[in-house]
Amino acid sequence: ELWHRVAPARMARDLAWGGAFLALAVLLVIAVALASNLILKPDQSPQRELQDLVRGLSGWGPNVALFLTVAGLAPFFEELLFRGFLLPVLARHQRMAVALTITALLFGATHLQPSGLPVLSTLGLVMGLAMRHTGSLRTPILVHACWNGSLFLLMRAFA
Repeated sequence: ELWHRVAPARMARDLAWGGAFLALAVLLVIAVALASNLILKPDQSPQRELQDLVRGLSGWGPNVALFLTVAGLAPFFEELLFRGFLLPVLARHQRMAVALTITALLFGATHLQPSGLPVLSTLGLVMGLAMRHTGSLRTPILVHACWNGSLFLLMRAFA
């Protein structure tokens, strides 16, 4: 059943929806980040540890390995856990809105970045909505991979 959610037959449609949900994620995360910046101090960047790690990398090998981990493995396994397993289990026992909220908050919390919880939970909510809308894990995996990959490349470019 889990594999069926990962690879249903509608690949082109799932990928097209991935672009739409990525755009939604960008808009919502910008709004939440702007609101969060009114409360957080400027030195409380939730991405500080990753920025330091990226800044310290030298050579293409470590950069490629970290990129593949951040933009490939992490999105795949996190989406399997949160949207592939946890969301359907919670949805059987709760209303879908409650299941989406719980998985989004857990997604944000597992990143162990308290100042990033609002942004990460918003991203988790959008990926949950993507899974709910398409019925496929490909869409949230794509959104997650594009998000992480873009952040990595931006950090690498400005490190």
